Amino acid sequence: MSTPAGLYNIIADQGSTLSRTIIWRDPAKKPILMEGYTARMHVRKSADDADTVLVLTTENDRISLSRTTGEITLYIDDDTMATIPEDKYVYDLELIGPSANIYVYKLLTGNFVVRAEVTR
Repeated sequence: MSTPAGLYNIIADQGSTLSRTIIWRDPAKKPILMEGYTARMHVRKSADDADTVLVLTTENDRISLSRTTGEITLYIDDDTMATIPEDKYVYDLELIGPSANIYVYKLLTGNFVVRAEVTR
């Protein structure tokens, strides 16, 4: 599981709920079991920007992990999305294993594009 992170660009609409489900699978296409894992995702204007635009974690309930099916669900409510300015950002999604023997995996990286809300 030491392969480079996958590239996945996310397009989100300002003022609209964002929900995406990703399935983490091994090379044989079997779901990765995530018992005891946590996850985190930061959205920033650029990779070297100190400020975050959005933070998603399993602790703040913006990321949920299915321990047995490999499903990772990202969730941002419409009120939060309404506060994000239209722009192109970057993100990465990391999974943290349950013990010192299991490391941090950068699963996905890419652009996070927010399109302006027209109907308000």
